[in-house]
Amino acid sequence: MLKLSIKWGAVSGGIMTVLMLLSFFLYPEPSAETYAIAEMFGYAAIFASLAVIYVAFHEQRVLGAQPETMWRRISLGTGISIVAG
Repeated sequence: MLKLSIKWGAVSGGIMTVLMLLSFFLYPEPSAETYAIAEMFGYAAIFASLAVIYVAFHEQRVLGAQPETMWRRISLGTGISIVAG
């Protein structure tokens, strides 16, 4: 489960980084409009990063080495969020 947390946490962090850099390079000048657009990019990055957790749940189910419990899913999701953060 540690390998899954590190793998999908890195993917999630990469998604957040790419979207934030994309918003910075597309709208580099500070203004109220660019802040609003950057905020939308930020929310999209959060949504995409949280969606990665469901992909990790699916991979954990496919591997099936350990029985699935709610606490294993919570710890996997928390691990992914910690690595991504």
